[in-house]
Amino acid sequence: MRNKIMMIIALVLIFTMLFGTGAVYGAQVGRQDYNQVQQQIEQEKKKLEEGKAEEQSLAQEIQGLETKISAVENQVAALQSQISTTEGKIAAAKEELKQAQESIDSQDANLNLRLRTMYKNGSIGFLDVLLGSGSISEFISNIDMVQKVHASDKKVLATLKDDYKVVKEKKEELDALQSQLSSQKQQEAEKQAQLTANKSEVTKKKANVAASNEARQDNIQDLNAEADHIMAIIQEEERKAREREEQERKEREERERQQKQQQQAQNGNNGSSGNSGNSTGGDSGNSSGGSSDKGNSSSGGSSGGSSGSGFTWPVPGHTRISSNYGWRICPFHGREKHTGIDIPAPYGTAVKAADSGTVIYAGYLGSYGNAVIIRHSSTLYTLYAHNSSLVVGSGKKVSRGQTVAKIGSTGSSTGNHLHFEVRKGGNSYGNDVNPWNYL
Repeated sequence: MRNKIMMIIALVLIFTMLFGTGAVYGAQVGRQDYNQVQQQIEQEKKKLEEGKAEEQSLAQEIQGLETKISAVENQVAALQSQISTTEGKIAAAKEELKQAQESIDSQDANLNLRLRTMYKNGSIGFLDVLLGSGSISEFISNIDMVQKVHASDKKVLATLKDDYKVVKEKKEELDALQSQLSSQKQQEAEKQAQLTANKSEVTKKKANVAASNEARQDNIQDLNAEADHIMAIIQEEERKAREREEQERKEREERERQQKQQQQAQNGNNGSSGNSGNSTGGDSGNSSGGSSDKGNSSSGGSSGGSSGSGFTWPVPGHTRISSNYGWRICPFHGREKHTGIDIPAPYGTAVKAADSGTVIYAGYLGSYGNAVIIRHSSTLYTLYAHNSSLVVGSGKKVSRGQTVAKIGSTGSSTGNHLHFEVRKGGNSYGNDVNPWNYL
């Protein structure tokens, strides 16, 4: 884009040097390009606003992700606590299993010892012991001993059975805890992976939006710089054009003055020795006619100058003024000088040229929105702002009362209306003056 703009600027300057009227054409071409740059600036600003809105929306999304991250972190912490508890239970279960196994081993050793003793001494049944009693008291004593041995054997067997059952249950509990621990560790790994992914997504989105908005901001700054450069060239070309117009006007007026002197001298020779009163009357009439011709010449010599009756009303049928010329409190800029008058009208109402002239600007003009500027003479301009659409283009000649735009609310505006200015002066578009002095 920058190379294209610089090429257009170079062509404008070359054309200006080659041809005397090139400044006007170059200014028009440059202004068209300036309008394009302004449109691009508005487009970039719109994209930047969309980017900021996206950034705000993304900020909410990021906040949601961060909330999820916090929740996942809490879940991970809870899982880690559960894992720690499970590991503690596994350690306790292993200790209990160890103790049960030791009890079984001890009882097995005692039982095996008794069996080995019985094997060495020969198997003696309880009945043999009782029948071998030498007396009633020994028999009773042997019965008591046999009962105790039998009870002890039953207790040992029952204890062994219980111990084997405990060992089995502890092994099953241990297997279940090991399986639970494995599941919990897998869940923790999945949550950690999710946590990492969420954090990575948040970081990436933040970086992308920030980089995109920064790039748009840089592009807007570059476009503004190009627009300022083009506008400086345009203003210089228009200044040269105004100087040539002023020089041509002076030369034209000088030719008309000389022609008038020649005509007066010729009329004086034709009168020769006529009646003095008639001569005076003829001079007076000629003088009056000459003055009228001069006024017409001056009016006709401008670029469609205003008529003697003043400018025509720019929005026919709508005469209410919502904001007058002068100091006011602006909803956008606070206390400021209002450089024109505001005329409310429905959207799309025709905006008329206050007088004939040449359109020197038609496009988007900052806070003016869609605007048209008409030059009526080398020092007199009218400006029509906040339009919804423009009907004429830069360089077009317009007549008094011709439609140049349609009412709208573009730029710094709070509703459908025409902002109408009259500007006077030789620099750029002149300085604002009170429109009521011309309407």
